[in-house]
Amino acid sequence: MIDGRRKSASSGNSTELDPINRIDPSSKSDSFGSKINRFLVATRVTPNQVTTLGIALALVCAYFIAEGYFWIGVVMITISGLTDFLDGAVARARKMISIRGKFLDSVSDRIIDTFIFGSLSWYLIAHKEGELSLLPLAILAAGFVVSYERAKAESLGMSGKGGLMERAERLIGLGVAISFNGIILVPVLILILALTAVTIIHRFLNIWGQASIIDNADFVYNEWLAYAKERRQKRLESRGPHSQERFRLQRLRKSAEERKDKKDPQSGSKFGFKSSRRSQAGSERIKVARFRANESSSSVFFKRTSKKY
Repeated sequence: MIDGRRKSASSGNSTELDPINRIDPSSKSDSFGSKINRFLVATRVTPNQVTTLGIALALVCAYFIAEGYFWIGVVMITISGLTDFLDGAVARARKMISIRGKFLDSVSDRIIDTFIFGSLSWYLIAHKEGELSLLPLAILAAGFVVSYERAKAESLGMSGKGGLMERAERLIGLGVAISFNGIILVPVLILILALTAVTIIHRFLNIWGQASIIDNADFVYNEWLAYAKERRQKRLESRGPHSQERFRLQRLRKSAEERKDKKDPQSGSKFGFKSSRRSQAGSERIKVARFRANESSSSVFFKRTSKKY
């Protein structure tokens, strides 16, 4: 699937499957792609086999492009792109979506791009084009940067989609470039490289903006937490020595219980209840809620920090 976007199945789908072919009846339609999809499902072809077929077709396509048979290369790119679409469709129709399939799908996209653009560079070198033979390699490297930006953003919990020249657009542009027997090959390659560079900058700025919002939110939260602790310490110091001593003993007793629970999480507390992971994970939230409830000047702090950020 293009850019590794093999969609996951919906958890709320209760549709019964065909007991023989495991076909989802809701996926049936009269379109040409759906007919091919149903044919592949009927032959019990797995999604990973379709992905592997796409890699083999890309290798054959690379050979024809390197030898200068551009029209055959266009046909092979089209068929390879069709298999790139059908692997995800077969996986959804047969309910065979898996982590291994998603991994193979993403890696196969990078392998196919390497075969196709590397063969085009080989063709330019063979015809003594000089520095122009680096254009396909530059497009390949820029495409890897575009894919990496999205993968890294999604691993950090952000969105990395968007841009003028994603993988599908690059392959379509390459097909147009070699369709006229190489007459407009170099100008179209330069255009693809320029638009890919614009896509890199666009995605970088988009992800950078999302990360800045998250970083600012974390900074404000940490500043407020430090401010609340400082106010609490000042309020404690304003009390008498007996109150300070009582608070110090309470903190020591609580620290001893936390150390005991850390060594043995299943051990009971002083009330006889077992400490769960959920309660331990929510302890920080409880502290923040208490600070907000007990600290009368917390609203003043938020008004002050909201002007900064």
